Amino acid sequence: MRVSLARTGKFIVDRRLLDAASLEAVPSDLMPDEIAHLTIETQMPLGRLRHLAPVVQMSETKARWTRPPVPLGTHPPRWPDQQDS
Repeated sequence: MRVSLARTGKFIVDRRLLDAASLEAVPSDLMPDEIAHLTIETQMPLGRLRHLAPVVQMSETKARWTRPPVPLGTHPPRWPDQQDS
């Protein structure tokens, strides 16, 4: 079976299977300082988003994303432009 995380997320959102109120009941296994160490903030079109930092940490190159997360449907479905090597 092949699945897409983005498509699964859209399935959940479209069917209103999960909302912010339902997340309040999830127990917190990590202390706030542990969460702060594992997360970063990214500016996106709807404001600042706190999310998990990249798992891989390199000594000289900072792991990053070139594009911020955006609301579903922001971009038309197409392959990214190819860049010459």
